[in-house]
Amino acid sequence: MFKGLAVLLVFQLTGEIIAFGSHLPIPGPVLGMILLIVCLRFRTSGRLVEDIERTSSGLLSNLGLFFVPAGVGIMAMVQTVQSEGIKIGFILIASTFLTLIVSVWIFIQTRKVVERHRETQ
Repeated sequence: MFKGLAVLLVFQLTGEIIAFGSHLPIPGPVLGMILLIVCLRFRTSGRLVEDIERTSSGLLSNLGLFFVPAGVGIMAMVQTVQSEGIKIGFILIASTFLTLIVSVWIFIQTRKVVERHRETQ
């Protein structure tokens, strides 16, 4: 499990370095995840993939714990949340709808690419 966690952290660090060095408007962890997906795409078997899968499953099974710091942060800033609550709520709703729209669009585009790939085989 430690090897899988080390690999995940190395990819996250690599993404952070690329984001910081190139001043891209993409978060480092997202770049690291993209790099990890590319690397896993070319290496689909082996012990390393199993280690990453086991570590990822462990992290996902305890995902609720990662929300504790955010909840504590909200409680620490309760006055700000109360005074700006309507604005925060509007931004949350708007960003949720935007995320849904972009996700559906990406899914449709990906499905088209996969269908074209299947037709050529």
